[in-house]
Amino acid sequence: MFPLLQPIPGLKASDRPHGYFYKGRRVPHTVSGVLDRWFRPFDAVRKSEEIFADVDGLRTVPEADWSGEQRRLRSRREKYWGAPSAEAIRARWKAEGKEARTSGKTCHRWIELYYHNKRTLDGVAPCTDPRAFHYDDKRLLGAGLHLLRSGHPLAANLRTFLRWDGRMRSAGWWVAGVETPLYWRDHGGRCDALFRRVRDGAHMLVDFKFGKLTQFPTMETGTGPFAGMYNRKFDKYAAQMNYYAVLLKVNHGVDVEVGGMYNVMFHEGRMRILKAHDLRGSVYRAFDLVSPPS
Repeated sequence: MFPLLQPIPGLKASDRPHGYFYKGRRVPHTVSGVLDRWFRPFDAVRKSEEIFADVDGLRTVPEADWSGEQRRLRSRREKYWGAPSAEAIRARWKAEGKEARTSGKTCHRWIELYYHNKRTLDGVAPCTDPRAFHYDDKRLLGAGLHLLRSGHPLAANLRTFLRWDGRMRSAGWWVAGVETPLYWRDHGGRCDALFRRVRDGAHMLVDFKFGKLTQFPTMETGTGPFAGMYNRKFDKYAAQMNYYAVLLKVNHGVDVEVGGMYNVMFHEGRMRILKAHDLRGSVYRAFDLVSPPS
């Protein structure tokens, strides 16, 4: 329906190591790396010790004597009840994180190949990405189709994604960009998918996430241009989307104000859609702080 968005000339993305090159020079900053300046990374040691102290403290009080707040705390800490130490909690998180990263990479790549190949099969446009025809990628796409017919844990996420994609197309939204590298003022980033609506040409920016649909509550806030936001993953996701929106506008003149910015999250076959509010003013201030205009 629409030609796929292409990177600006001279821009290339690298997966190993993660980063970007513009006209042969490594781009100093990535969007994810810069966000760590403004949002303090998750402190696994502090949080695991806090959780273990809660659990260990409850164990010292007979359940019959628990207050209402202690019972609510027991419910919140249910999954950690058998943890023998804070170190054990961190080891569990590390294993869960590794599994989530592996499954997330697989699902992201499958979705990228799905969109490239679907456009070709539908006769929408020739696929301009030669990677879509490499043997290994055909095998991965085929493996994804096989997963859909199996009981593999990823199958539920892929099925949910396909249902969501079907609703998008029924509403007139067609993919117009997939894993598009972006660059401006020494910053590089890559947006998962850009959609364009047939009836009015409006654009929607989408970022796919694979992992838990919840976040740790905190009253800690971001810093600098994002000082008015909480230091939580959903807030960080919103800031990330706004960076991509700014880069899309600068690189391609694409404005997502009408269609909006959305994180589409999948976990164990469930889906959660979060609309990112407009933070582009904060993003422009962040650019000025990290890469002052010459």
